[in-house]
Amino acid sequence: MALRGPNKPGQVSDSQREEKRAGFRRLSTSVEIADLIGVLMILVTGLSAYATWTTARLASQLMTITARPYLGVQGVRFDRTDSNEPRVLADLRNFGSVQATDAVITGHLFFDGKEVAGHNGPRSTIYAGVFSPGVAHPTFFHLPADIYHSALDGRGKLQLHLEMRYKGLNGDSHCYAKSFTYADDDAEFYSDQGTRECQ
Repeated sequence: MALRGPNKPGQVSDSQREEKRAGFRRLSTSVEIADLIGVLMILVTGLSAYATWTTARLASQLMTITARPYLGVQGVRFDRTDSNEPRVLADLRNFGSVQATDAVITGHLFFDGKEVAGHNGPRSTIYAGVFSPGVAHPTFFHLPADIYHSALDGRGKLQLHLEMRYKGLNGDSHCYAKSFTYADDDAEFYSDQGTRECQ
């Protein structure tokens, strides 16, 4: 076995070469780990941005659903029954959390499928304007006394058709249509159909 003499100036020993290789491997591994951490940070940032966008979108949708007016009917009953021209009273309400604007209420009575003409004609249109939440908005529909008594006695079917068109805070348009039929055996008006898609 030949013995090596001392290294000449400028020569690198095997152990030094091995140390340099080990240093490069450590450095390469560190760079790979740093790259992986960088990629993971970009991924986490992207997921965080997506979660923020989704949360904002859901909050906006929730606000649109909850912070809007919902016009509806609290109840329907006969009013002024001892008069020559009785009325059907519809207690309209805003069940939402904000006021409705530009509210227009259209209603008409039917008896056995034919429109009933009160002193304002067969159809009533009320330009109600603002509907505040929780405030009663009584609306009257007149009918002749003979039709009133026929409905009371069950000699025909009396119906009230209502349609409410209105706007929300952002000018978004809404509509609600509802129909009520008088049941003589219970002396009550019952809802028989409704829709938020008016024609």
